[in-house]
Amino acid sequence: MAEIPHDHQFDSSLAILADPYGFICKRCDSLGSDLFRTRLLLTENICIRGRDAAEMFYDQDRFYRKGAVVPRAEMSMARFRLAHAVPSAGTSSSAR
Repeated sequence: MAEIPHDHQFDSSLAILADPYGFICKRCDSLGSDLFRTRLLLTENICIRGRDAAEMFYDQDRFYRKGAVVPRAEMSMARFRLAHAVPSAGTSSSAR
């Protein structure tokens, strides 16, 4: 198995805060790879991008997400879904 490229910064926390949306893509481009190792808050992490990475991430047999969202946010999302799924009394979908 090939070795995973390493971002040679001591810690990349400030870099990811400075460019949260572009950090991974730019580092992948500079390292010539779709994945790399880096430190965030002094903890080793692996950053990945691409279709295969997304498929792996959303594979429910690989990742456990229960409790990943704080209960208050989960309740808000549930209310939002209910509000958009059930029409209010006295309104019709053509009234919009």
